[in-house]
Amino acid sequence: KRCPGQRLCSAFSDVQKLFKKITTLDSLDNIEDHMTGKPESLLLIHVAGMDALLASHLNHLFSKVPQARVLLICDNPLEETVRSAVKKHAWAPLPYPHGIVFLLENLKEKEKKPDPDKKPIERVLVVDDEPALLDMLVDTLSEEGYEVDGSLSGEEARKQIKEKEYHVALVDFNLGDATGLALSKEFRQADEDINCILMTAHASLDMAVKAIQADIYDYIIKPINMTYMKRSITKALEKRRLALEIKALVADLTKANNQLNELSEIKSKFLSIVSHDLRTPLTSIKGYAQVMSMQKDIPPDTRSHYLNVIAKEADHLGNLINDLMDFVSIEAGKLRVEKTSSDLNALIEGVHARMMPIAEQKNIRLETQIKDKPLPKIDMDAHRIDQVLTNLVGNAFKHTPTDGKVLVQAEIRGHFIHVQVSDSGEGIPPEDLSRIFGQFYQVESHQSKKQGIGLGLTISKEIIQAHGGEIGADSEGKGKGSQFWFTLPI
Repeated sequence: KRCPGQRLCSAFSDVQKLFKKITTLDSLDNIEDHMTGKPESLLLIHVAGMDALLASHLNHLFSKVPQARVLLICDNPLEETVRSAVKKHAWAPLPYPHGIVFLLENLKEKEKKPDPDKKPIERVLVVDDEPALLDMLVDTLSEEGYEVDGSLSGEEARKQIKEKEYHVALVDFNLGDATGLALSKEFRQADEDINCILMTAHASLDMAVKAIQADIYDYIIKPINMTYMKRSITKALEKRRLALEIKALVADLTKANNQLNELSEIKSKFLSIVSHDLRTPLTSIKGYAQVMSMQKDIPPDTRSHYLNVIAKEADHLGNLINDLMDFVSIEAGKLRVEKTSSDLNALIEGVHARMMPIAEQKNIRLETQIKDKPLPKIDMDAHRIDQVLTNLVGNAFKHTPTDGKVLVQAEIRGHFIHVQVSDSGEGIPPEDLSRIFGQFYQVESHQSKKQGIGLGLTISKEIIQAHGGEIGADSEGKGKGSQFWFTLPI
């Protein structure tokens, strides 16, 4: 409304090739007719202010052409209700006059194609207290294509080095408020990759030695030979580029080496599991089966005991294999989590009922407390969350002595359901708390180490994170019990 059509069209003349067609209107009355059949239109509206009538008009328009996008340039700040409507319809509110400038600059920037032959901008800082010489050096280096800033004092140079990254510093040896050697040292403390070139009218062997000791890249004698100076700056920049490339390569090699070490450690643990942990239950199953096949007159009670041991070891073997399969899925990024609306109350009670016989066998008191009963239904993979809770309760049993207690609690905390499994067992040393969710990690001092392979908590962590929740552990130390908890979004 406020911006004449011809003036607006003229402003777009330099980027007009980006658009198939530009139409200018003096009002919004006939805008719907112009946008019909052009669902991907870009609509630029410039208004003095946004009122309810205009908002209603645009809401109606976008119900007809929902795919269109609007850049709304408004002279006055938008009210909160209008601002929410703008965001709802994917409009971009831009303040006038900066909005038009911002839009044009972005469109031009998108239109520019990168020049593969164009060198990156290299920045040079020149510090000299002689104004005429400083201006000449800045002009000469600017003509060479460098981005050059000049400073007449050490104090001014210190401010500039903090505000911008420079690749080379050309510093006079004698400044009014500092020496070139001291200033160069400060520059290298701020950026260890900057190369400093010292300029002096009074050359001496002693000064040259001091420059070498101060790690000055080069030493130029006044009156300055411009050809030599340009060559020196070129070499200093090349040295910086090589140093940065070497740093990047070292960082990449270090990262790759760390990954290889981790993979080697995982491989060693994996082979140990296959050769020992999987073999142990197989040995028991095979041994009892052979005894039963060789002895025909085994008493019924003994036979029942053998069969129970075989079944127990087969379940243990199955759990180990399931953990390894889940671990492989996690490593491949393919852990399956299928969420449906599920009842966490029933799940917790089901785990309690299933784990109660184990608790009675170990003479451990198992209790469940659901504070905000009933908990609301949530989107989750019930099988996977059952797996997590069963694993946490099973771990608590392993680390809790006879006559101990394991408590399962659940409550609503904000937008999450918080589930916690507490035990009165061995506790966790502080140095192990940060590592217990790692692959194959088991606390060395725990007597139950031989009962698992150290993947249960790793798998539980992946499952909870896949649900958008968090998992963690707390303990006051060895012998003081532990608390494992996880959250699930409501």
